[in-house]
Amino acid sequence: MAPPMRKLYAFGFNLGEPGENALFPKVPWSSAVDEAIGRGDKGKDYIVDEPRLLACALHVEVLSCSWCDSLVAINATTSAQGSTFHYSGMGLSPSQSRYLISQPVLRSDSMRDVKVFADAMGRGIQGFLLNRISDVPLDSGFEPPSLADCTTLTVFIPLHEAKKSEDDYITVTLRPGLRIEHVAIGAEGRTTFTTAEPGPGLKGSSPHIHRYIRTVANPSQLLDWAKRHQIDASPDCVSTDSHKSCKEQCSPFPDPLATLISNHTTITLLTTTGQVYSFFPDPRFPRCLGRPCDPFHSPSDTPTPIPYLSETRIVKIATGGYMTAAISVDGEFFIWGQAGPGMEELAVLRGTEQYQEVEEQDEFVKLVHLAIDGHPARATHVAVGSGHVLVAAEADVQETGKVLRAVFAAGNAEYGQLGIGRKRKFVDNFVEVPDFRGCKVVDLAAAGWASWVLVEAEEELGRR
Repeated sequence: MAPPMRKLYAFGFNLGEPGENALFPKVPWSSAVDEAIGRGDKGKDYIVDEPRLLACALHVEVLSCSWCDSLVAINATTSAQGSTFHYSGMGLSPSQSRYLISQPVLRSDSMRDVKVFADAMGRGIQGFLLNRISDVPLDSGFEPPSLADCTTLTVFIPLHEAKKSEDDYITVTLRPGLRIEHVAIGAEGRTTFTTAEPGPGLKGSSPHIHRYIRTVANPSQLLDWAKRHQIDASPDCVSTDSHKSCKEQCSPFPDPLATLISNHTTITLLTTTGQVYSFFPDPRFPRCLGRPCDPFHSPSDTPTPIPYLSETRIVKIATGGYMTAAISVDGEFFIWGQAGPGMEELAVLRGTEQYQEVEEQDEFVKLVHLAIDGHPARATHVAVGSGHVLVAAEADVQETGKVLRAVFAAGNAEYGQLGIGRKRKFVDNFVEVPDFRGCKVVDLAAAGWASWVLVEAEEELGRR
């Protein structure tokens, strides 16, 4: 049986002209050649309020998205190796975008951990990191760290800071054994990243991994940190104690992370064991943290577990604006946060009568029950933009053995980011996006006022 095709659709605020810096091209990308941007109607196309097909191939993956740009990998085979990369938007300069999509490391299966990081509401894509990982764990004790266990970090320099075009990105390779595992950028460029390196264990025990969560003011300070710990740094540039720096906030965090995300008012962490932590320097937003703030027992600026989720294994988290969402291993859908300045608030966050009836509803974290044609549904994917939320769900019909599938959306709809047109500027309860009924969702993404939906589909969407 032939593997299913993947189809990527997008809708919402479309930056720029279709032939220049548009977020969504008018003609779908091919699986081999980036000819789509530059063809078709050159007229203004700033709002796409119904799902638009961007790509159709055996392998499609949204690597990064922001309000002003995106990076998508497309391949005619099911493998990520050998993919063609499509950058669209206006966050990067032409030379920066060419450098990004030409990187051979993004196409190699031997490079197992490439992550692109972006400022969702700022300058868009800011850089990427590559972790070269050998088959021997750092804490095995069998051999010293080598170049097979290190991080290469590339940061794109803001155009107004670059002295000349060849200076618009900088790449640094960290000393052997030291890794940057995750990077997340929040409001005003605040950059949080996690590091791991082998170190001595307790007396008489074998070495183990030391992990830290670090926060700096912007990606430039992340680059400064990396330069102090690069492979060829002079002794006077390298801190004798690598987890300290005069410009960073640093906390030890022993648990390995699956996900690190950040929005305007919250930094959220998901461990590999399914526990969710949150923190933020400003204590004024406990609703966004999903937990109470107490300077002695639960300070806002220290990574602290969200109590309501402590007995639940979470498998996915997403964030944007002033909201964060999570999905449990059982398909439960949780959301917490508040409306952004000047925005309306979702009914579930307001605690309206409909949601007050949900048993054990928490003061901060809200449980949302989803249903498809009256059948209780489990959430599978979630994405959060700046004031809107998308969630994919599936429901089993016991009588027929069929699986029903749907995508739901709520929040700001002014720019068509919910995929249901623009008759309503705000949708306070979750409604179905009709075009995706029956589609098996592979991934959801959202940033700013735009949304991306990746599906496996044998047929075109409802109105296409």
